[in-house]
Amino acid sequence: MFSKLANLQTFIKIIKEEYGNRVAYRYLVDDQIVEKTFAELAKDAKSIASWMVQNGYHGRHIAIIGATSYHWITTFLGITGSANVVVPVDRMLSEKEIMNILEMGDVELVFVSEEFEYLLDSIEQNENKNMMVIPFSGECFQEILHTIPAILPKIESEWLAEILFTSGTTGISKGVMISHRNISANLTEYYRMNILDNIKCEPVAMSVLPIHHTYELTIGHLGMLYRGITICINDRLENIVLNLNRF
Repeated sequence: MFSKLANLQTFIKIIKEEYGNRVAYRYLVDDQIVEKTFAELAKDAKSIASWMVQNGYHGRHIAIIGATSYHWITTFLGITGSANVVVPVDRMLSEKEIMNILEMGDVELVFVSEEFEYLLDSIEQNENKNMMVIPFSGECFQEILHTIPAILPKIESEWLAEILFTSGTTGISKGVMISHRNISANLTEYYRMNILDNIKCEPVAMSVLPIHHTYELTIGHLGMLYRGITICINDRLENIVLNLNRF
């Protein structure tokens, strides 16, 4: 299977075909466990990608701000799967630092979790009036998830997929450009390693690190999904032991 991977659009197609109704994600909503299958994950990602295409987004820089969530990963796959570029933003940054990254990253659209909806006012007051904000909790995002599937653009492996900003510990944050080929190469090698070789039970993992981290996103989510592993999302660090038992 790993030899087929060329880009993240192909990635969505592969995990849907290979794993279908197997559970891809488990997460908590109002203290209840919600499950999403690989087929549902692929459908939601395709809906977001189709919305991007139908609204003229191509090669645009689109940010995601928020904690690890099912919506975060589907939006990431929808953006990259529609030949657009993701700018993952560290949610622990100050408002000023976040705004600087949005400007440096030439961001035109921002998807935010509920706790970052306050940025809407700051963006509207900013000189860049072209930046749009879509909250995961809003009606607009729910409508996006019901978008009629569209024909997606063919993606070349050399095309840009992500712009990752460094922590800025030695100065101003710098954007690092990551292509579809870069990510696909990592996923191919992860698949080749076959970490499930000695696991005899259902493969289940728990995501603890922030999803905007390069390692957690590439290995802790995309790599796990490529191997058909169910990912359980930990909601708070203090709940790690509790959630290990829950999941």
